[in-house]
Amino acid sequence: LTMIGCSKDGEINAFLTEWDAVTNEMVQKINAGDIDGAKTAFDAKKESMKSKWEGIKGARGFQVSAETQKKMQESATKNTSALTGAMIANSMKLA
Repeated sequence: LTMIGCSKDGEINAFLTEWDAVTNEMVQKINAGDIDGAKTAFDAKKESMKSKWEGIKGARGFQVSAETQKKMQESATKNTSALTGAMIANSMKLA
């Protein structure tokens, strides 16, 4: 029961949900040629995401379920790929 109280899964999932939403919004704006809009979308959520990250960055082993660890990895890969892909696909707009 002590270990249940130490779980960070809920906090991590909240962070991942926000990160995914911000990334999706940024990619949509980049694809539409609205680079300033993408930056604004990020800036609007930056402090909230930073705060959530501070609460989870030290999570260790038993505090994070295997399912949540997998979700974190998948989210990092997906978000990084989406942003990189949008930037590459729209490199002329970015220049």
